[in-house]
Amino acid sequence: LVSLLLVGIAVLAALPVAERLVRPFSALVDAARKVAMGDLSARVADPRRNDEVGTLANAFNQMTGRLQEQNTALVTANDQLDNRRALIEAVMAGVSAGVIAVAEDGTIRIANRSATELIGTGADGLVGRPLAFVAPELADLVNGNEREAIAQVARGGGEPRTLAVRIARTDSGPILTFDDITQQLLDQRRAAWSDVARRIAHEIKNPLTPIQLAAERLQRRYGSKVDADDTTFERLTDTIVRQVGDLRRMVDEFSSFARMPKPVFKEESLLDIARQALFLHEVAHP
Repeated sequence: LVSLLLVGIAVLAALPVAERLVRPFSALVDAARKVAMGDLSARVADPRRNDEVGTLANAFNQMTGRLQEQNTALVTANDQLDNRRALIEAVMAGVSAGVIAVAEDGTIRIANRSATELIGTGADGLVGRPLAFVAPELADLVNGNEREAIAQVARGGGEPRTLAVRIARTDSGPILTFDDITQQLLDQRRAAWSDVARRIAHEIKNPLTPIQLAAERLQRRYGSKVDADDTTFERLTDTIVRQVGDLRRMVDEFSSFARMPKPVFKEESLLDIARQALFLHEVAHP
């Protein structure tokens, strides 16, 4: 009986000691389970012990603290990247220039709406497709060493476009930006031809006035001296004055608009037209 009593007293005395020894390990296991579930704020409570268990609890708390700081930094960096990506996408969607980012294997990683419209690939889009297949002219520029170039891109079923292309080469692959200068080149050509037309018209117009004045003076000076039955002189001078007037009108139109004058429709005698044409032929081939 005394032995049983002693064993009972020993068990009762050992239970608090055992609980005191096991409690830090239980807290450490619970904290580890929370960390495994993603709760990086879990800590071992009251690790104020100078033995190995306290050292282990302090090391665990330091580890979870650093993990939480790194996770917070990663979340902040991802948020910044998302904001920058959204900003870049908004800017790319708003610019009129086409922008294409090409991967090292030649496939298109990024393309804005303007690039799709300028190249004209339809509903399939550009992302994920090889640049050499979509626009071989641009692929040739990428394979070369130029940073700026002019390229004509053939659109599917449409007229080719002239693009001013700029290439920026980065570690992740080349980035192409291009503008449609087709209309600009056409305007420049029209302006150049208009200037040439004005100069030509000026050179043609210079001798017309002396010719017309000379014909009119011949009419005034010699018209009364010519036999009244001979109408050749009058017809010749009238033809010169009329043709000079027509040429002056054509030159004025050509100089102003760099184009042929618009036709003026009015009733004319077919017989008179035939007579004028026959008379000009007789004069040219007497």
